[in-house]
Amino acid sequence: MTDRQTFQKLEHLTLRQLGYRDAIMYLQAGLHLNPSVNQATSKILLLVERATGAEIEFPFRTMETDGEINLLEAEVDVPSHPELLLEGAVWDLYICVDLDDTRRKYRLQSNNRDLELLFFYGRDSEHFLVPYTTIKGNVSFRCKEKSVVAKVESAGFTGEGILTLEGYALNPLWKSGEKDDIRRKLVFKNEDGSFERKIKVQSVKRGDLSARYGFGSRDFDWIGFRVDLDLENEEWFPTGLDPLALYVELELDGAQAQSDELEIKYAEAPLSEASVTKTEKGRKKYRIKNKKDMT
Repeated sequence: MTDRQTFQKLEHLTLRQLGYRDAIMYLQAGLHLNPSVNQATSKILLLVERATGAEIEFPFRTMETDGEINLLEAEVDVPSHPELLLEGAVWDLYICVDLDDTRRKYRLQSNNRDLELLFFYGRDSEHFLVPYTTIKGNVSFRCKEKSVVAKVESAGFTGEGILTLEGYALNPLWKSGEKDDIRRKLVFKNEDGSFERKIKVQSVKRGDLSARYGFGSRDFDWIGFRVDLDLENEEWFPTGLDPLALYVELELDGAQAQSDELEIKYAEAPLSEASVTKTEKGRKKYRIKNKKDMT
């Protein structure tokens, strides 16, 4: 049986399904074509490496047709293309239509923001392939060293100086059966490493992630977290700190694993806005600013 996840109804140039059977990735998407030219065209899933321009092609086959929208499916054999798993590589996905000597190329889109949970990892590789939705709503793959997959989904000031963060974190190499023994912490660091603060987080059941992205042996019920950060706590966050980067750290049986630097999505206002609170020493301003976007 194929482990795969269906996202939404069939739409033009939009990812509909992504899953795996053994080491093969199966990807489905919709494509609207005029019936008069549909049979005469070749459809290709094209992966283009963003920095080098290298290309890898996988043929689409038409699974069914709903009106004038074709359901296309491609098999991405990751182990046969080791270049996909070069650290730091970013692959942008396109649907190509070849007719006679003309190729039309369209960016593959997604209506889902949490494709990271559909990662691919090979047991013989030190890296894994993480699909994600860019800030423009397109689908890309990012190759990363095996580490914690984590995301801060929402952030907001819920009181005087209280910043609430909610999200998820997991280590793909650890079995979900060990979930009760995993310890979770947020890690705050400044750029030169002179300051580091680790804060325990509350575990949150995330059945919604399992329902939306889980399949086969992938269970995401246990990966949620929530924490209320008291930014006025001088022991946690002394006055005058340099900007801090945010990470998630997981620990199991003495082994630790840490995520890449995380972005924060501020739920109540644009990221450039800040919260101002009154303290015994006067007024404090807190600003959330992301270092980079997932482009």
